[in-house]
Amino acid sequence: MKAVSKALILATMLIPSAVCAQQPRLSDEDRKAVVDEVIEHFRKNPGELLGAVAAQKAQAPAAPSVEAFAGSAVDPWYGRADAAISIMVFSDYGCSTCNEVEKMLDNIAATRGDVKIVHRDYPVSGEDAVAASLDVIQAFNSKPQGDWMKLRQQLMSKGVAPEYRIEALRAAGIEQSGETSAGVKLTLLKNRELARRAGVKTLPAVIVMKGDGVVPISGDVTVEGVNEAIRLLSSN
Repeated sequence: MKAVSKALILATMLIPSAVCAQQPRLSDEDRKAVVDEVIEHFRKNPGELLGAVAAQKAQAPAAPSVEAFAGSAVDPWYGRADAAISIMVFSDYGCSTCNEVEKMLDNIAATRGDVKIVHRDYPVSGEDAVAASLDVIQAFNSKPQGDWMKLRQQLMSKGVAPEYRIEALRAAGIEQSGETSAGVKLTLLKNRELARRAGVKTLPAVIVMKGDGVVPISGDVTVEGVNEAIRLLSSN
């Protein structure tokens, strides 16, 4: 049996109905409201291109093309660049269950040399979570980067309230300029569209990939489930 077929079979076994304790299941209307809220949040920052993105959203119900996200910043990632297995995680720093899954993935990556973790920040719990994601993505893309991993770990441990974000930035040695690049903001919109196309309806959501094999896991993400997905994909 081909890897893709076996992966799809496992996907039906691993996707449960459980959801993040701080993140209820989102209806289409709720997701639209969240996107509208984020765009409004971005509009508070003058001189950026989000007005054009919002206008495009209002004019056409069709999904944005890949070109619409040209110039977006690189999503934070770590591990070997040529790792055989990529684990993509859609997560929210304002969600405690998401943060526990992130720590679990950190442990998996630390014990394996064939895994790369790619963070697709998907903040839906509020403006503080959006700001936290923007900080991490900007830190990862800045030159020099600063200790973006320490920033991320501080946010996961202490929270995303403004005072904690400031403390986390200082602890990581990252200077906050007060301005967020358009590319960083565009990355969040890109990730929302990727999540929509991937069918992500609950957080946290993990997609394990190797070659053409794909195993999605959503909601109740466990170390056993991730390891089983890796085992299945590695057996082909």
